[in-house]
Amino acid sequence: MKKLMIVFALGFAGTAMMLTSGCRNHLEDVETTTTDYERKVLHDIPVVESLERDENKAVLRFKVTGNKTSQVKVYQVHNTISRFTPYQWWREFYEVPMGLVLMPFGIVSHVLNVGTLGIFPYSWCWELDCFSLAALNPGLNTESTSRYDEEPLLSRRDLVDTKEENQAYPMRKTMLILKAGDAIRKVTTDDSGVAKFELMEFNGKGITLDGGEREVRLYVGNNAKHSFNRIISRELHGRLVKARRAIMAYNANKTGANLAKCITELEKLKFPNLSYYLEQKELKAHRKDDKFRTAFEDAISK
Repeated sequence: MKKLMIVFALGFAGTAMMLTSGCRNHLEDVETTTTDYERKVLHDIPVVESLERDENKAVLRFKVTGNKTSQVKVYQVHNTISRFTPYQWWREFYEVPMGLVLMPFGIVSHVLNVGTLGIFPYSWCWELDCFSLAALNPGLNTESTSRYDEEPLLSRRDLVDTKEENQAYPMRKTMLILKAGDAIRKVTTDDSGVAKFELMEFNGKGITLDGGEREVRLYVGNNAKHSFNRIISRELHGRLVKARRAIMAYNANKTGANLAKCITELEKLKFPNLSYYLEQKELKAHRKDDKFRTAFEDAISK
């Protein structure tokens, strides 16, 4: 009885060991070659282009384009990868019976090979032998190229080329700072890298008027050095000062007649865009004020 228990215990231990420590099947080692790139930015310089050529629009528009130069290193990466069929203990439940069935077929295949003088291929015999013996092995799953795992064995990285690349791109959502003396305006570029600064605003303010300076300097982001500067002519500056007085006079007393007077003055000063948008803004704000609109229409028609 004790001997039977010992045999049973040894059998159980062997089975447990087999199920937990089975062997994987090596299939092949695969050599692969890929190309890898390593980029290092050497410098990225913003270039500012002035888009607004018509000073009578009382705006300055700028387009900012980034010019990036990068050093590119090209590598060839050679890898050796091991492919193997992993051991999965639960496959033994169908592989061992399958091996028992295929073993007689393997023996018959050798008889056919000899009896047909090699017409029945010996390679088929060999495949049946290998497959049936692997299936019968309780610690080794059969090989299968349809299911495999990979693990890296060796890797080598060779530098094959070094070059420079130049890339121009619109600087989207970039902060631009316009300064004229102590006066500062900040605007963010749109998706095309364009930003607009008003020389005259509807409240009478303006970048060249607040600080009294005619030289404007444009800074891109946090750059300490300006990327663009422009001198506003005395003629334009003088017209802006007069336009400011007209707008401030209207803002001090908003009536339809005063709006008509302000609009007329802005047109005389050759600021048609500013005149038009101010008119539209104020008429929309007073669309329910019939007295205001009537007074404006009477005054503007004179």
